[in-house]
Amino acid sequence: MDSGGEGGTRDRLALLLDLTAGLAAHMELDAIADFVLDAGVAAIGARAATVCLLSESGDAVDVVRHTGYADTTIDTWRRFPLADSLTASDVIRSGEPIFMETRAERAERYPVFESAGAGADSAFAVMPLIARQRPIGALVFGFADERSFDADDRSFMSSLAGQCAIAIDRAALYDDALQRQKRLALLADASTMLADAHLDMDAALARVADLAVPTVADICAIHVVVPNRPPRMVAASNADASRRSLANRVGVEFPADLSAESGLGKALRTGEVVTWQDGSQMTNTIARSDEHRSLLDALDLGAGVAVPLKARGRVLGGFILLNHRRRPMTADDLTLATTLAERIAVLMDNARLLSQRTEISRGLQAALLPPTLPAIDGFDVAARYIPAGEGLDVGGDFYDALAMGDNRWLFVLGDVTGHGVRAAATTGLVRHTIRSAASLGFPLPDILDHVNRALIARDDEADAGVFCTVTLVLLDATAGAAWIASAGHPAPLLRHSDGTVDAVDVSGRLLGFFPDVEPIVAEITLEPGDALVAVTDGVIERRGPDGWFGDSDFAEVVRSTTGDSATLADEICNGVQQAAPGPLTDDVAIVVIHRHPAAT
Repeated sequence: MDSGGEGGTRDRLALLLDLTAGLAAHMELDAIADFVLDAGVAAIGARAATVCLLSESGDAVDVVRHTGYADTTIDTWRRFPLADSLTASDVIRSGEPIFMETRAERAERYPVFESAGAGADSAFAVMPLIARQRPIGALVFGFADERSFDADDRSFMSSLAGQCAIAIDRAALYDDALQRQKRLALLADASTMLADAHLDMDAALARVADLAVPTVADICAIHVVVPNRPPRMVAASNADASRRSLANRVGVEFPADLSAESGLGKALRTGEVVTWQDGSQMTNTIARSDEHRSLLDALDLGAGVAVPLKARGRVLGGFILLNHRRRPMTADDLTLATTLAERIAVLMDNARLLSQRTEISRGLQAALLPPTLPAIDGFDVAARYIPAGEGLDVGGDFYDALAMGDNRWLFVLGDVTGHGVRAAATTGLVRHTIRSAASLGFPLPDILDHVNRALIARDDEADAGVFCTVTLVLLDATAGAAWIASAGHPAPLLRHSDGTVDAVDVSGRLLGFFPDVEPIVAEITLEPGDALVAVTDGVIERRGPDGWFGDSDFAEVVRSTTGDSATLADEICNGVQQAAPGPLTDDVAIVVIHRHPAAT
């Protein structure tokens, strides 16, 4: 690399400007390193070169790119401690270049290279890469022939290394911003998936595992804790398709042995984050046999972390992140893993609580409804109840049926204002008060008056403002006669066997507010083929995109539907649910009493 006087200096300056422009055109580290090796080596007449960078931990040096050396040679020095007495590590520690003009000089200063058979170069230049006043790596050039390095040579290589360091630092900042953006996007996407009420938790966790790979790690597996059983793996993902079948063979779930002194088992047992940088630690923890160990070794496992999923002091599960040997687990990766774990745990806990709440609500609701409906000769009876929303709270709508003797039956349809515990308590009070009054033989108006006085008599201020509407139907199945009384409830419909529909004229004040109910009792006859239909206001007050599903829509469904009571009840439910998108905004309760058609 002869300077050639003033002309040579100009040529070098032009060459340096070209190299600088070329470096500026690249944003990724790999592209910058490749450009330096391709263009820089040719510019200075070197035979071989390596780009060495300081590891994120700051205690090791990684060879990130090389040219002119055999892979087997580089594998020996792929990563080495910064504290070692080697050319690149010495230059990075001191920030000063090293020039060795003969192979003998290198053999004297660094005999380890000779004993390792590290190449056949005869002269060497090792330049520090310094960015923002701190060493970030080194450029190592090897020359085929022995040579001297004059002031111009050293100045040119120093300038080249300086421009290279700026470009690498810029690439690192760019990559850091890109990774930060990816991590934020991953957290946002994971939170959205986990919060999706229409996606079960196992499916959501499987999708989160796929998101984590390869942004956070090469392998991700998620377990959930199962009481009195081993932890259950619900998700696993592997970035390396060539290793996927191998991972499946060894069990990418990495069995969570709760007695293990490391790995996921320890994280689940102690609730602490467990990290490691050596894959042999994980292999030693989970290997069940020599064959299993050899398969694990083939996965080339490196750094990893096991993170417990904790919420309110309880370990709900855990996930394990693993990298293959040449990918470190960075501090940012660990921060993202713990942040992701916090979000997963909170949403898992919410899902668990939601499931428990739903189960309790359904159980309580079931306790407020009769387990079965009576079988009545000559009649079929159907009832339906659909809770509002997602069914998380006990609704105020209810129905009941009780035998009155002499083939007479009392059917009840009610609607208590509100939802939740207060509504459930009021529903229980109304239902049992009706049963008590009916068992004493009270007439329908007196039953309603009895319930009204019971509601008004409550002295708990928390129950103030909770009212109830009720329809009572007393059926004499032998005669086909029915007596109907209402307290603030929508009028029942009577569908005749010929398809005509009439509203039953009953009225009365709602219960729990007025001192008197003043119900009107209507008497009807259910002829063969007739059906009596009673509903709560959730049926006739369903708002859709085209307006209300109201009285006329309800009447049309009743008029146009033929068949037994179950068919008619189902068609009403379908009409209400199809009237508007999304869950119901009010509970729906329906009772249908259908008299069998006359035999022909």
